[in-house]
Amino acid sequence: MRFRRPRIPAPAGRRRLSAKLGRALLATLGLALLVAMAYGAWAHWPRAAEFDYAAQLETLREEVARQAQARRVVEAEKIRLEQRLRLRAVEVESRDAMVERQEMEILALRDELAFYQRLADDRLEAPLGIRGLAVQESGQAGVFDVIFQAYRPGLDGSLDARWVLEIDGREGDSDEVRQLGHAELGVEADARLTGLRLVRNVRVRISLPDGFAPGRVTIRLIPEDNEELDPVEATGDWERLTEEGA
Repeated sequence: MRFRRPRIPAPAGRRRLSAKLGRALLATLGLALLVAMAYGAWAHWPRAAEFDYAAQLETLREEVARQAQARRVVEAEKIRLEQRLRLRAVEVESRDAMVERQEMEILALRDELAFYQRLADDRLEAPLGIRGLAVQESGQAGVFDVIFQAYRPGLDGSLDARWVLEIDGREGDSDEVRQLGHAELGVEADARLTGLRLVRNVRVRISLPDGFAPGRVTIRLIPEDNEELDPVEATGDWERLTEEGA
């Protein structure tokens, strides 16, 4: 039988010292590990000297240029669309004006046709008349054309008549109204209408004196050798008649 030597436990002071040494060693190893990790992260962290500011600035410039180009494209497209919209609006207005003008022309033609129908059928109340009085510019200074229509209803009857043209106006700064007749207006046209039946178109060229401001135009149609018919006349404002003749 083998005898064991009895184990003598270490003193309590030594045990506490060993425990302290173990904890210190573990703390030292943990701190060393943290230092190693921090150093590794620091070693791989980009240095200020390694950051390429010029490249980043060039990238930003290129992006700004792309954005500016895209904006210019959008603005150009906007301008193009606005121009197209304005052109479309002008086309619509022009079309509407043309339609309105055509409608007015159709109404005028219908009225004209109705007038000629009544004229041929002798259904006009007036046995003699003047219509379509207007003034047109000739292109020469002070020279104008006065136009009108003399009509006599019915296909069976005709008559001879003469017309008289008078223009009232003022000379210069004078307030006095002056009336010009054929002689003062330089009328050379034949003032007689022979065998008037239905409609006769008349165009009279006149020359206004220098400084004369016309105000009113009057045409008189006087039957000849027919005491049953009274003279008739048509009158109008010069400016209005000029607009209608344009």
